[in-house]
Amino acid sequence: MGGIIMLKKYFILVFACFILISALPGCSGKQPNNPAPDDGNTKTQTRGPEEADAAAKEKIIYAPGFEVKDWGGREFIFLCTGPEYLYGYYETKDIYVEQMTGEVFGDAVYSRNMAVEEKYNIAIKEIKTMNVSGDAVKAYKANDDLYNAIFEMPHKTIPISQSGYLLDFNTIPNVDLSQPWWDQNFKNDMSIAKKTYIMTGDISTVDDESTHVIFFNKKLIKDYSRTDPYELLRNNNWVLDEYEKLIKAVSKDLNGDGVMDHNDQFGTIMGINKPRFMMMGSGAKFSELDGGGYPQITFMGEKTIQVVSKLFDLYFDGNICIFFEDLSKIDSAGNGYKLGRELFCNDQMLFCIGEQGVIVEFRNMESEFGIVPIPKYDSGQDRYYSPVDGTSIFLSVPGTVKDTDFTGYVLEAFAAESKNIVTPAYYDIMMKRKYVRDDESETSLDIAAETRLYDPACYYNWGGLGDMLMHLLLARSKDIASSYEKIANIVDRDVEKSYNAFLQIDN
Repeated sequence: MGGIIMLKKYFILVFACFILISALPGCSGKQPNNPAPDDGNTKTQTRGPEEADAAAKEKIIYAPGFEVKDWGGREFIFLCTGPEYLYGYYETKDIYVEQMTGEVFGDAVYSRNMAVEEKYNIAIKEIKTMNVSGDAVKAYKANDDLYNAIFEMPHKTIPISQSGYLLDFNTIPNVDLSQPWWDQNFKNDMSIAKKTYIMTGDISTVDDESTHVIFFNKKLIKDYSRTDPYELLRNNNWVLDEYEKLIKAVSKDLNGDGVMDHNDQFGTIMGINKPRFMMMGSGAKFSELDGGGYPQITFMGEKTIQVVSKLFDLYFDGNICIFFEDLSKIDSAGNGYKLGRELFCNDQMLFCIGEQGVIVEFRNMESEFGIVPIPKYDSGQDRYYSPVDGTSIFLSVPGTVKDTDFTGYVLEAFAAESKNIVTPAYYDIMMKRKYVRDDESETSLDIAAETRLYDPACYYNWGGLGDMLMHLLLARSKDIASSYEKIANIVDRDVEKSYNAFLQIDN
């Protein structure tokens, strides 16, 4: 047994050293990133060898502020989404693996778990299901303390959180949400009534995978002699007007049949639910919390109308835009998103908006592609906004947990160790070395990570507000004002209902 323990420690040490060496500038054989405009959100600082070494050492010192405790081999059980969850895109893959296989990310997950298990003498377990929230509610009603934590989509955990089935992270002992391994953007954007029933951060990479970026085809930019989006990004001119110019420049009826369809070339491919992310990227949010944690609806305004009108002019034009949903009608499996990204790989789309995790589908693309954040509205916009999809997977703690001290202790330790091991493996090794093809894409990923946006209205969908643009798009209508007027009272009522529900919960 002692030999096995020493072997595990050896693997953990080797893997941690591999991550640290890989994270040092110059170790990849690449040149330093070309800096994006210094808007306060972009990494532009360069470090000398001594500073780089110090920065690398910082990566291994993240640790909770409590003393190391021996928990006597107790099990900590995560209830997670299964492999068939939405075509497998939203399976929880970063909590547990059985063994090292030589695959970087999986080995990082294994090493993180072994480090936590050895240090605190616990056993990490995972149960996967297709009905996480349902199973959690079932356990709650039976008063069964079966799971320490769950990972589920917010549209499923939000209703049960309002019913008191989940615990507020702010009340869980040993959890410190101010620590860097918890996503501060999420905490600030989503803590309604200053309560936090769902959370994310380094403990999961699904929020990273679900962050929206724009992929572009470098070959088409060159073929049509158009301005490189990277140049626009560097000059703080990656804005909606430039995005529009590029989209309009490359569409072409490739087979000359007079019909623009999946056999032709488009400026962009779009999903009916994606324009809202483009709108938010332009700084026109649906909602935000005030100082007391009350959701303020910020949707209606002159800027929103201008942004949506511009976007809809582009997306209504069937000569320059095609929709994933239209492709679902001709795909044998009904997965228009997969087919659409195949067409992007076939040089038939200049732009493809999507979660950064879909980059794996471009791995075998022959032409070169790049990544940029969602464009700003104009160069005066103070920062980029990178919305996280509402179908992401977030962490919650069931209300049935009796030993909150143990649960909070392990979650804090698990999240901190994830920042040491899993996050560097995901970004510095897997994303930036295995999938991206240029240094500029690395900069764009950094921008997206630092500017993630969680708009409460997109997750709560008060009065149908989060889906309103989708319905307008389907109706080919730009009448935002009258559409909002029809639901305004319902939106306000639902917002107040959510806020009051959380105020009344005592946990």
